[in-house]
Amino acid sequence: AFSQTDAIGTELWTLHAPSPGTFALTLMRDIFPGSSGSSIDQITPVFGLGAVFFRAADSTGNIELWKSNGTPAGTVLVKDIRASGSSFPDELIAMGNRLYFFANDATVSNGDNRELWSSDGTSAGTVNVIELRSGTSGSNPLRLRVLGNRLIFTANDGGGTGQEFYSSNGTAAGTSRVVDLVAGSGGVSAFAYNTEAVVAGGFYYLSSDVQLFRTDGTAAGSRQVGQNFSDAIIGVQGLHASANSVLFSVNTFAEGAELHQSRFDTPSQANLLRVIGDQVGHSDPLFFHALPGGNITLAFDDGDGFEWRRLEAGGGATLLVELAAGANTYSPVSQEPVRSTSGPDRVWFISDYNELWVTDGSVAGTQRVFDFSSLPIPMSNISCLAARGSAVIVLLRNFSPDRRELWLSDGTEAGTRALLTPENIAFDTVLGDRFCPASAGTAILVSASRSGVGNEMFRSNGTAGNLTLLRDFVPGQSSGFPREPFVAAGAFTYFSVGDEFNDGNVELWRTNGTAQGTQKVVEINPTGSSNPRQLTRFGDDLLFVADDGSSGFELYRTDGSAAGTTRITDLFPGPGSGFGRFASDPSSLVIDATGRIVFSALDGTPEGGRNLFVSDGTQAGTHRVSPTSAQESVQPRELLALADGGVLFAGYTPETGRELWFSDGSDDGTFLITDIVPGTEGGGPQKLTATADGAMFSANDGEHGLEPWKVVLTNDDELFRDGFE
Repeated sequence: AFSQTDAIGTELWTLHAPSPGTFALTLMRDIFPGSSGSSIDQITPVFGLGAVFFRAADSTGNIELWKSNGTPAGTVLVKDIRASGSSFPDELIAMGNRLYFFANDATVSNGDNRELWSSDGTSAGTVNVIELRSGTSGSNPLRLRVLGNRLIFTANDGGGTGQEFYSSNGTAAGTSRVVDLVAGSGGVSAFAYNTEAVVAGGFYYLSSDVQLFRTDGTAAGSRQVGQNFSDAIIGVQGLHASANSVLFSVNTFAEGAELHQSRFDTPSQANLLRVIGDQVGHSDPLFFHALPGGNITLAFDDGDGFEWRRLEAGGGATLLVELAAGANTYSPVSQEPVRSTSGPDRVWFISDYNELWVTDGSVAGTQRVFDFSSLPIPMSNISCLAARGSAVIVLLRNFSPDRRELWLSDGTEAGTRALLTPENIAFDTVLGDRFCPASAGTAILVSASRSGVGNEMFRSNGTAGNLTLLRDFVPGQSSGFPREPFVAAGAFTYFSVGDEFNDGNVELWRTNGTAQGTQKVVEINPTGSSNPRQLTRFGDDLLFVADDGSSGFELYRTDGSAAGTTRITDLFPGPGSGFGRFASDPSSLVIDATGRIVFSALDGTPEGGRNLFVSDGTQAGTHRVSPTSAQESVQPRELLALADGGVLFAGYTPETGRELWFSDGSDDGTFLITDIVPGTEGGGPQKLTATADGAMFSANDGEHGLEPWKVVLTNDDELFRDGFE
């Protein structure tokens, strides 16, 4: 059940499927007739009662407790708790087969008698659990949470102790103050309505303006955590429960806005973690690349700040170049680096000073190529870089005056030249930045706009001033919006674009760099957009994820023709999506050294979770990998194919947290490599990058912060040669 706003205001509706593949909305009840709506909120299911509860205002304007079983007849007022006015049911929460909430019955005329209530869904069964504070004020309970089989909240019984922790089993006899934690009348939440609360690790955490408290429902297990932040500009906020700790932020005069942590195993401490932009305590690696001259990373140290460094085999790192003088606390690299696709194996990057650089991983091979700020019309912004064989394409933009240029560089200053400028292309054509330039055959695909055409895809043959329209995807002045990435496979470069107004009907397209060779591959979703993504080369074919409108986002394969485009498998049967519906979906897909597809996805099984799959590109050859060393799904992310076979990935179990795993595609051959942080927290490996003998990645061992790590793998009987360093 949910609420929707339309001509009748915000009311309760249900979404249901009257027949397979069809969906319908049904209004449950017009509680407040007219366009005002009943302002429904706090919709809370109680599964044991087969109903959802919510609060709503009827035509009198009184806000009371309602419920619905998903039918119009079953959508009813539970109880008019306060006959003259609103009881304002608040903080609705389910425990067992009852609903608990705070409400004000104003038993004393015009009083504010907010107390704890419960309901079984009937009027007679909706009762005040306990009157903690008699009289007109009420105990003003706040922050209701379920901790195990008890309710935890704060309240003030009027006895002079202020707001303190209370515990309840849902009965008057089973409700009591846990402890007078803060002596005097101040209590644990002097600024009651600004507090936040979370339940984590078997504890209830509550923040006041300058303090953090916790309780397990007992006096012995209740305490203040850490220090008072008496110099806070903005106090404790943003409580978040992680695997074995609670995170929160505090903005103080002394330290600014900081992220803090309270671990469950050190309940009296609150430790400073880091400030965004202040890298003291860890190197926070941003990029990794394995190059002929060495394994490099862009990372921080106290002496030089963020710079490129070569990671040495014996430990430590060598500075490749100092792009920014001093201990700069920000990255001096303004764009994602790109790697050559042929010729010398090099990485291109742009410094914060609009300089093009190239490196092969060695100190001598790290060189400045060109300074774009030294041009007669200095260019103030590099929109993007794109590899073109052994060269690189650079898209430049200046904002004052507004100007765009396209350049090509072979890695030398003399070989860095302008291809397209306002002076050498047609007067009615303006370069755009809807997508980063890409190679297709001998052509360079470029975003540009032209009168009567809109912003569409153009092509350049790589010579100065050559720019022609490749295709007008949306005819007329309307524009097409090609989406990255552009992926070359076989004879074609693939991308997705909408060929209807306002980016409608987004499907998979291919091009060989010519107008006649630029075609839609197939109309996967005949009634809308299939929104292809995760484009991945698979030999001469292409793999991608798309939605056909009835089966959700699943894995497809194509040879570039409509007849040669097939769905490999429907992992999540029905309209559910194996790969998730959003671009933020953490699914990962790689091709291993044996040519198999290895990916993570959802399959709709009862145990749920994201699983590891292996496929040969056919439905019959696709199967789930179930590690024998894990009882549940290991939620694989950041898959990395290794040169000698198998994949590394960041896997999660409740016992270890997110750590580094290996899989050879079999159940027995899928296992945790090492527990970087012993216990449940996890080292959080990320940015996994293949090297000749294993991989580099960043991780946090709980002592040194986010630092570079490596794993060395061999084909010997033992998995490790040198182990972790």
